[in-house]
Amino acid sequence: MGLNNYAKVIVNIGVAVEKGDLVKINFLSEHLSLAREISKEAYKNGAQFVSLDLRDSEIEKERVLYLDDDYLEKYPKTLVENELNYAESGYSTITIVAPTFIDNDAKWIERASMINKAKARAMSPVRTYGMENNNKWVVVNAPTKEWASQLFPDYTIDEAMGILWEKIFDATKSNESDPIAAWKEQNKTLKDIAEKLNNYQFSALQYVSEKTDLTVSLVENHVWIGGSETTKDGKEFMSNIPVEEVWTMPNKYQVNGYAFVTKPIILAGQIIRNLTLFFENGKVTKIDPENQVILSFIQTDEGGCNAW
Repeated sequence: MGLNNYAKVIVNIGVAVEKGDLVKINFLSEHLSLAREISKEAYKNGAQFVSLDLRDSEIEKERVLYLDDDYLEKYPKTLVENELNYAESGYSTITIVAPTFIDNDAKWIERASMINKAKARAMSPVRTYGMENNNKWVVVNAPTKEWASQLFPDYTIDEAMGILWEKIFDATKSNESDPIAAWKEQNKTLKDIAEKLNNYQFSALQYVSEKTDLTVSLVENHVWIGGSETTKDGKEFMSNIPVEEVWTMPNKYQVNGYAFVTKPIILAGQIIRNLTLFFENGKVTKIDPENQVILSFIQTDEGGCNAW
């Protein structure tokens, strides 16, 4: 019941599949059962075609380990063109993700960072097209054995997978008696909060705790958004499931102070904890303690940080 309900939430709330829609599912090899459920529900909703894009975390790890040095900072143009073709053809995109984990190997981290940076830069036109909401899209999670064993090391793999599935079903309201109705209520709640915040028109937001003192200025006439979004032609979708936040636009030149990372970050297979980011005029000027993975990630955006 949970898996089918989850697929219904993704199809009906995430990308709101209608008759004639084209749908693309990006998924890991361990997520085939969910991809099948999503495909079934999409066709039941009238989808014209569901295209499947299989990824595999083990193959990606091997690519980092064995890729010739000459290609570490290159990303095939054909892959970018292929993704743009899907986007410009009107495909709604469902991306199923899960974190990967790697032992703290400095050489692996360096190689992974170079590969990820090259991909991020090459795929920039695709991301821009997607973030402009030309099409419907959603990002969701599903368990992997690796992820489950990291979270629940005292259980067998099967037990850990079962626990993680239940956590995801709970977070995505897939265990509710009527998950679609539950998400419609969640959407209304987020819209109401966004409306209240829009009435304030804050000049800035200040985050203060024992380890954080960060001021984020907001652009004039900024707009708070929460819950569902709409494409340029007015079709509704939910870009992340689950979603609990509302958001707006900061002034990228006026972010100052420092912020302590209170939750683990997973980048390039590494779990990163307990560090502070220092900002000056919108750019990261220091990471304490220094962390190459975070630095490499920030440097994928030319305006992300100052060299130090």
